[in-house]
Amino acid sequence: MKLKLILFLLFFPVALYAQIQSQKGAIALKNGDNLTGSITYFYDEPNEIRLSGEQGAKQVFTAEQISEIKLDNGEKFVARRYSTNADSVSLVLKVLIESPKVSLYKREENSSEYYYVSKDNALHKLENNSMYENQGGKKYLRKDHKYIGTLSSLMYDRIDIMQQLEKTTLKEGSLTKIIREYNQGDASYEWQGDKKAGKEPNWVFFTQYSKYGFSKNIPIEARGYGNMAGLQYYFSKHSRHSIKASLDYSSYRFGEENAHSYALGLRYEMAFKKAEKYSAYVLVHLIDAGYVSYSHPEEGYNENGFGAALRLSPGLGFESKLFPRMAVYAEINHLLVLEELPRSFSLGLKYDFGKTNWK
Repeated sequence: MKLKLILFLLFFPVALYAQIQSQKGAIALKNGDNLTGSITYFYDEPNEIRLSGEQGAKQVFTAEQISEIKLDNGEKFVARRYSTNADSVSLVLKVLIESPKVSLYKREENSSEYYYVSKDNALHKLENNSMYENQGGKKYLRKDHKYIGTLSSLMYDRIDIMQQLEKTTLKEGSLTKIIREYNQGDASYEWQGDKKAGKEPNWVFFTQYSKYGFSKNIPIEARGYGNMAGLQYYFSKHSRHSIKASLDYSSYRFGEENAHSYALGLRYEMAFKKAEKYSAYVLVHLIDAGYVSYSHPEEGYNENGFGAALRLSPGLGFESKLFPRMAVYAEINHLLVLEELPRSFSLGLKYDFGKTNWK
């Protein structure tokens, strides 16, 4: 059960977020103006595209106002009108392939990636919906593979392509391959992935105070706290994932017995919700290695030594950015030890001294 919970916290959701975070580029407006500066766009605020100019002036545009966004790293976004039976809305989409034949776009919604295609100025969403099917008096869950029908209707003039669609999956690589083959090289733009953008890693300093919880059923008085300082490494600007390395001091008291530890700690963190001013994340305390000392004044003994411990202890956290480079956070730790919740918690402060993460 514990293993399943750890795997759930680690891998749900795992999608990268294709957002724009204070990146240099240009915005082309529908009125013909072209503006340059630092651009920010988050999918959970779909109607706000923010531009900070070179002189510090800030402007906010809606998806209705913009035509396209071009970033200095080569990424391109466009605003397209998407119509359903009930309504229509302007969406900001990341361009994967732009062609006079069939274009391919990507967008994140609720931490999942969705793909759109367009032909003859009509935008279509590629869907693979879950549905129940009755067979022999029993219900079975299956996928409807609606996206294959959508692609078939757009590529009806290429019999050779139609025969390949049954093997096409709703993944970026598979979709890019089939649409590139249909376009036969006729494309005005094609995104080249991370090789073009670069990883752009980032470093953040953090420090925190932790309170350690103990079960109320322990017959003796038990207290524990700790202080920690270290560095957090973000793999790239577009990644939810990071590693935290820290120097930890912990103090415990069990009745008359005292324990102190000085250790190097390693933790993994994944943000499952990330907006401009806040983020929510799961973290896993992976391992500790260091020096521990025990003492019992009444019985007159002292023990100490070096050791390492595999933790694999998950937690949940919330982070709020007070200033462009400074944030505060709070965490609930040791989720698998239910009798200690919510008495095991941490309060911390972060300072970004890197180039890319919180401009």
